Amino acid sequence: MSDVGTVLVTGATGTVGSTLVSLLAARGVAVRALSRRGLPPEAMAKGIDAAKVDLRDAQSMGDALGGVQRLFLATPLEEDMAAVADRVVEQARRAGVAQVVRLSAFGAGGGASTGLAAIHAQTEESLRRSGIPWVFLRPNAFMQNTIGQFAGSIRRYGSFRAPQGSGRVSVIDARDIAAVAACLLTQSPPVSGCFDLTGPQALSNDDMAAVLARVLGRDIRYFDTEPGETRATLLAQGLSVWLTDIVMELYDLSAHGGAARVSSDVAQVLGRAPTSFEAFVADHADAFR
Repeated sequence: MSDVGTVLVTGATGTVGSTLVSLLAARGVAVRALSRRGLPPEAMAKGIDAAKVDLRDAQSMGDALGGVQRLFLATPLEEDMAAVADRVVEQARRAGVAQVVRLSAFGAGGGASTGLAAIHAQTEESLRRSGIPWVFLRPNAFMQNTIGQFAGSIRRYGSFRAPQGSGRVSVIDARDIAAVAACLLTQSPPVSGCFDLTGPQALSNDDMAAVLARVLGRDIRYFDTEPGETRATLLAQGLSVWLTDIVMELYDLSAHGGAARVSSDVAQVLGRAPTSFEAFVADHADAFR
């Protein structure tokens, strides 16, 4: 077993957390995996210590932190996320946790670029004040979002729509985020620092459509939409006004070039280039076909 002690992973069924749990277990790390929904049977079969816990439940969260040396903190994208994260940080401080790796947001440092980044900046400040060694992971938009948002339309119509114009985004594969987290959670002594996590290049949605077409071997097109149309669609799909505002602000940031910066932090931590969008699509081609 690894000598880093027990690592508690919150959001263990999420896009980053599920991969992180597997990576840590493969390294021989004692993992305690938390999720509001509980882990799937295949994860339980690997002998991972798992629990169904809501981060808002102070008693259950306090129990889960018992004997934990390191914490990966991911919070649900909900209106009270800052307050939830602040409470968990305080519980981690009282429990004597030796390191917190916080899944933050692109642009959270130094004059937050969006409302979401500002929320994460608040939690970052709480961690700084806590005295716990901290790591802030600030990833750009996930490549996996193209599956959740656009794969159905691509399969049916060979096209996808968004109010992003020609704005470029340095999208990142969430598997790379998990790999960075696994690396930083297993270094001894625990490290502190901020890491801006991006893919290897900034792509427009037209660029992505060209990559999808090349990998899938069919014509794929991107159509720009009006922000008002997208907002109405999101609300009709059941998103809250708060979350819709967050999504629309991110689209606006992307459309105006605010998410195009490319960072070298993934390569510096992992010793390899981040995954390209083309490689991501090739790995997930069935989702788009």
